[in-house]
Amino acid sequence: MVGKAITFMNQVDQIKKSLSESNFMVLATSEDNHPWISPLFFATEDNKTFYWHSGKDTKHSQIIAKNPSIAVVIFNSTNPEVPGLYMKGKGMEVVGEELQKGLEVLFTKAQPDEEKRKAILACPEDFEGEGKLRLYKFVAESFSTNIFEVWNDKFVDSTEELTL
Repeated sequence: MVGKAITFMNQVDQIKKSLSESNFMVLATSEDNHPWISPLFFATEDNKTFYWHSGKDTKHSQIIAKNPSIAVVIFNSTNPEVPGLYMKGKGMEVVGEELQKGLEVLFTKAQPDEEKRKAILACPEDFEGEGKLRLYKFVAESFSTNIFEVWNDKFVDSTEELTL
């Protein structure tokens, strides 16, 4: 049986919905041709810049300091019909004036309790200087997804660039 590809525009809508509902992304970094992946809680406002926090001494934090070129995938593991979003771009520590904005984006999602969120946001020093944590962001430069087709009763996938 030869099948029909799932409508591409329908996939873009599904991906945008999945981004708003997803909590975790998988971050891929590389150092000296040795890959490293990390599942991370994230938040985004615009589907192009993704914020997370990590310990400043974690492996992926150290790798990003040396090699900011990273890849990210976000997918809905509970619904295989929703395509994943694959992104390539740059990762970096958030510092200076942008730190407070990034913390607000992240902790608005991560901490629904307003009093606890205010307490976290009142301590940006936890994310700089001698603090053990750092806020990071990933700025996506390219996006792609899988297009699935049924061929001889089997799924065949290919990658398609997209714009969000």
